[in-house]
Amino acid sequence: PMSRELEALHRQLGRLDDLQQQLKTVNRNIGTMESKLPELEQSVRDEQSDVDRMESGGISSFVYGILGRQEEKLEKERLEARQAQEQYQAALNTLQELHRQRESIINSIAQMEELRRKYQQLYEAERQTILHSSGPNSQRLQQLEEDGRQLRGLEQELLEARDAGDAVMDQIDRIRKSLGSASTWGTIDLFTDGFLADMAKYSHMDNAQSEMQELNRLLRQFSKELKDVDTHANLSADIGSGMRFADFFFDGFFTDAMALSRIDRIKNQVEDVAYQVQKHLNTVSRRLNSVTATLQQKSQEAQDLILHGNAT
Repeated sequence: PMSRELEALHRQLGRLDDLQQQLKTVNRNIGTMESKLPELEQSVRDEQSDVDRMESGGISSFVYGILGRQEEKLEKERLEARQAQEQYQAALNTLQELHRQRESIINSIAQMEELRRKYQQLYEAERQTILHSSGPNSQRLQQLEEDGRQLRGLEQELLEARDAGDAVMDQIDRIRKSLGSASTWGTIDLFTDGFLADMAKYSHMDNAQSEMQELNRLLRQFSKELKDVDTHANLSADIGSGMRFADFFFDGFFTDAMALSRIDRIKNQVEDVAYQVQKHLNTVSRRLNSVTATLQQKSQEAQDLILHGNAT
């Protein structure tokens, strides 16, 4: 029966992941070895240069000759040169062996890819046979595939919601930095009353105000994505009311103390928003994990039914 051939191919393809992991390891080792070669090659040149200087009767040879240790030093330099050459040659041999291993693995993977194409063809043929037959297996496979389509759609929407929420939290981090810098310069300004501190403080305030506008846009996007997965559809109104402080952001001149007080109040409001967003993000993450696990279970059941003729 076709299912037996499918099962056999499925077992053979189990080696493909192992081969691909082996290829990654060999490629990593080749990169490491190739990065070491220039250093080893330079060591060979340096050690041989020391030997050449001793043998040519240079200053080093003259000094050691006076001390009566010329031959001893020359032999030591020759030994170090041989050792450097041996290390370099060993590295070359290892690199050649790694390349041979890499070629062998690539050939094995190529053969496995051919098996995978055959497996996919047989798998699809068996799937179509079951779907167009009558009986419980056909109904069960149709239901599993429909469940899979719905779960994949929900998974994609949850991923989009998570990405939108992450973008909000990244923006909040930027606002925290701007407000933190404004607060620091505001504190300095309290005690120095300097023009530069004042300018720095308001520069960071301007940055924060611009970042708030972008945050509001990202919050609206996050709220839209949450509505797509039916999660707290009123988030936009909740956060929007918390973000209205951006509308009265330092309209005119304030004393330094008043400016610091306003910054602190805004920082607290930003943290309130961050808490709300993180709470929704946690909910999205939990649902995403659950949906992904269920999708994997449904996919495994469908595969088992096609391979073995029954679902687990």
